[in-house]
Order: sequence, then structure tokens, then C-alpha cells
Amino acid sequence: FSLCIIWLSLGNVYLPIIRLFSWLAIPYLFYSIYLQALIIKKWCPLCIAVLSILLLEGILGMPWPIQFEVLPILKASLLGLIIASLTIGLRYLLNKQTEAMHERLFHMRIKRVPGVLAQALQREKVSHLTLNERSLFFGAGKENTHLLTVFLSLDCQYCASLYKRLVSLAESSKNLRIHLVPLAHNVDSEKIFLLQFYRCYWSKGPQEALNLLGKWYAGKHKPHKQKSFKPIEEEKEWLMDTARMVLHNQITGFPAIYLQGRQFPESQ
Repeated sequence: FSLCIIWLSLGNVYLPIIRLFSWLAIPYLFYSIYLQALIIKKWCPLCIAVLSILLLEGILGMPWPIQFEVLPILKASLLGLIIASLTIGLRYLLNKQTEAMHERLFHMRIKRVPGVLAQALQREKVSHLTLNERSLFFGAGKENTHLLTVFLSLDCQYCASLYKRLVSLAESSKNLRIHLVPLAHNVDSEKIFLLQFYRCYWSKGPQEALNLLGKWYAGKHKPHKQKSFKPIEEEKEWLMDTARMVLHNQITGFPAIYLQGRQFPESQ
């Protein structure tokens, strides 16, 4: 679209090139609509405005029996796009600012009034958590105490910050049991560390495993001689449990926190 505007400003001699680019853009329109409707499942108003103008350019570039004055139409479209972009951008910023203010007020109430947190948790959907002999539990809490499930990514700064709070909770809260679920992306070093973390938990205990995770987030972890990702059968089952929980709960962002089986209200 920008190239078309630049070429039009240089004269009508570039109209054949503009028509060619307008026709080539038409398949992208269908791809973008497919992406928003079926993959992302969310519509972008600004994208729709741009696609509409590209479609208009493609239609005007067709060899119609009636000749259109292309330049005035495109200039009007550009002006409309600029106005629409500014309007949508301002509305987006205002909505974000309002949402952030309400979110801060809500979480201030959660911190001050325990009943508000209980009500907020009841509104959240019940999670699908797999708890068995392979689960990794931390803290002084016993089975009949409050259960906090935390999904942590090994490649996440927010997760690294949350890790420090989890260590403090594990040491100080006697009525809280922490179910920790670390996750690795498709990176060999992360997957190998995940196995080392799991083996450290069962061979040396939860505290040593927490210390090992802290070294990872601090960038001080020294990898062992293991060079490939070769989990044994029990470790494969643990990895499958983790994958099922992430899939069933539709977890897309980290950290993800669940208290008593319900998703914890997100904090800023």
C-alpha cells in the first residue's frame, strides 16, 4: 500500500505496476482473514482497514469497461486509514489505561481483604491437574494444607522473579504445599536440565532441586556431562503428565499459578 502511494505521487506512468502489486496482494487478504478467524481467533480492526484498502486497490486495478479515477480514490482511502488508525490507537491506549487502573484496584483489594481473593478464585475455572507419585512438591505443608500449583518456564524472566518468592514461601509457610511444574521449550539445554532437575529432586531432595533451579535462573548452572535428552520410562511419564496439564488448561503464558485447583487472578 505504501509503495502504491509513493508511485502514484510520481505520476500515472506507474499505474500498470500498481495494478500488478494490487493483484498480487489479493491472495494475502484471504490468508490474513483465515489467520485471524481460525488460527488467532481474534480480529484486528486496523488490519481489517488495511485489507479493505488493499482489496479496493485490487478491484480498481481490474480491467473494467468503465475507467475510474484511481488517484483521488486512493488519496481518500489513505486519509481514511490515517484517521481510523489514530482513532483506534487512541481508543486502545485509553482502554488499556482503564483496564490497568481497575486491575491495580482489584489486586489492592485482594491483598487487603482475604474474602475478595476467595470470591475471585471461585469465579475462576477449575483446573485439570495431575497429582501422583511423580509430582514435585516443595514446602513444609502437608497433604491436607493449601495447594499452590505453579507452572514455570525455564526461559522466562518473570518466572525467575517468581522463583525467589516461591523459595521464601516454601521456607516460611507451614500451611502451604507448592506443586512445581517446570517447563522446557524445544531447546536441548533446557530439556537436559529438566531431567537433571527431576533426578536431583528424587536423589538429593526438594531443597537441593530448588537450589539447582535457582542456579539455572541465575545463569550459574554448570551442565553435566550428559549431552543428549534420553529420559527413562518414569521420566517420560512425568513429561507426559506435564504436557497434558498444559494442554488441558490451555496455558499459553508463564508463570501460571493455581491455588486449590483454581487459576490465581493475574497480577501486574
